[in-house]
Amino acid sequence: MSSYQHQILSAPEGQYTVSDSAQLPQNRSRKVKGFLGQRHGIMDAAYILQDLLPTLQPGTYDQISGIAWYHNPRPRTATEIALGIENSKLLVANEFGALFMHSVSYLGNRFWLNLGAPTNVGSIGLSMTPQGDTRNYNVRTAQYEDELFIVKDDGLVPKRFFIDELGIPHLFNLGITTPATPTHSAEGVGLLTGDYRWWITYEDERGRESSPSAYLARTKAAQNETVAFTWGLDGQVKAVNIYRTLAGGTLVYYKVTRITNTATTTYLDNNTDLVIQANAQSPKPGENDPPRRASICAIHKERLWLDDRSIYDTITDTGSVNTLQVSNLNNPTGFSSVSDPEDVADGTSLIVGSDPGDRITGLFSFKTADGEALNVWKRKSRYIVYGDAPFTTADVDGYVVRFVEAIGCVAPDSIVRCGAVVPFLSDDGVRMIGYGDLGGASRPISFEVSDYFTGFVEGTVFA
Repeated sequence: MSSYQHQILSAPEGQYTVSDSAQLPQNRSRKVKGFLGQRHGIMDAAYILQDLLPTLQPGTYDQISGIAWYHNPRPRTATEIALGIENSKLLVANEFGALFMHSVSYLGNRFWLNLGAPTNVGSIGLSMTPQGDTRNYNVRTAQYEDELFIVKDDGLVPKRFFIDELGIPHLFNLGITTPATPTHSAEGVGLLTGDYRWWITYEDERGRESSPSAYLARTKAAQNETVAFTWGLDGQVKAVNIYRTLAGGTLVYYKVTRITNTATTTYLDNNTDLVIQANAQSPKPGENDPPRRASICAIHKERLWLDDRSIYDTITDTGSVNTLQVSNLNNPTGFSSVSDPEDVADGTSLIVGSDPGDRITGLFSFKTADGEALNVWKRKSRYIVYGDAPFTTADVDGYVVRFVEAIGCVAPDSIVRCGAVVPFLSDDGVRMIGYGDLGGASRPISFEVSDYFTGFVEGTVFA
């Protein structure tokens, strides 16, 4: 135990120190909270025979706030192989929010870092407290298919990372911002007569749409309509979709056109109702919103689950610490804010407990022969979420949140599967629950090393 901790904690410049000490109980070392490094996937079998290269100035080490393993499950094409494009990378985030990508090589099922400077792929941002100061908080990740989702302790806007078919890395905000309301310009004689409404959506490189903008209302009399719009500043926006109601309609919007040329900012709509009525309908307002700030993430049942750190935008929003954000089904970039969803594929928000001082500290998806459930750790308690969708239908069960025990987790990064058990660090030491036991109580397992958790005071160096 101590030798493993020494390896973790002997990194230059205290790379695994933890500054969120206020969440630790009395008589606990700050170092204990960080004794498991941040990681995604298995990296401890790697042949790493060199220090990570400095990322800012020669001769200096930047404090590391997160390490993640990215592997694209898509098989490489012949062209990618010929060009030497790799599907796997080691990602390192430093204290200033910069995310660096290191190349790796393989021998069997093991890998090691290639020599050479890392690639700076962008900034994941600095966490900010309500008091306005910035701190070096820990980074956490979850991967779904070929996208890696990145959150950061206490207030980071979630990000998504992926490598495209050309081997180019991309780092975007998670989700697509809702577009501004379209406007109108010159009009002429045309086929539209009646009261119409137009709105637009943005679309990313995978065809996922944003929530629609507010609508433009116009009354026409044998006229056409020139709809004017602006492109989003976010580099992930690859198309603009224009939708319109039928004459006199107010609720159902049909696609009029899809525009991919970013130099185009207007569209002349002279399409009859009969023509557009055969087209796809628009998403509902609020159906594909970006997520709110988050510090914990997990993939469960084809959805991305996040905690809610909106308190860092609105300090009086203390109830947000009890909220789980649940993405749309098979769409980890879309989070529904629709209060009464009509589609079981929509996302939702779940309330877990009611204590504003008991924030969510960990998520873990359990999969057994009897089904799947999400364990939700809070600072002083643990819950389980059952179900498959926001509401119950003939085919799916709606979400149910159940209290399990008044024992929580004080170290989010200590929750990791070890064979048939999942250990975690609580107030009274390391506990575990069985991976196949969906609703069972935890039990302590740190008797032989209990002195490590009770014999150190806050701030003591733990090596």
